[in-house]
Amino acid sequence: MDNWTVALSLMFPNQAHMVQGYLESEGIDTILEDDINTHFNSIYPNALGGVKVLVRDEDLEKALLLLQKGGYLNSEKNNKIELVKLDKNTKKGECPFCHSDNIGKAKSPDYIMLIASLILGAFIPSLRQPNICFDCGKEWKYEK
Repeated sequence: MDNWTVALSLMFPNQAHMVQGYLESEGIDTILEDDINTHFNSIYPNALGGVKVLVRDEDLEKALLLLQKGGYLNSEKNNKIELVKLDKNTKKGECPFCHSDNIGKAKSPDYIMLIASLILGAFIPSLRQPNICFDCGKEWKYEK
């Protein structure tokens, strides 16, 4: 009997199907767990821990290497948030490091805001999210 291990967990079923297709095109058998359950309600993926992509135990190492090569896993995650001086010459619409305009807000769970929204029953956005450049991968906050 084969033993299966979770290689990757994703929040959206379409992402899990893309990973499944990628791994199976490389000769690795996969199973999706909680795929159907996440279609019913938008809160189910969070409650279930996402859609899990399972592979056989003997294929796990190869699958993780393929996921890393394919860009599904990032082994070199840089969690350092830089502080950038905010002055009159600072352009907020571009990355201060590579000057790309492909920037946005870094989405990270703010547990205090999550607890407050659960208690109050309302969505309260976190106002202090760092900026992220999608081209160079740097994260920063402005300091005054």
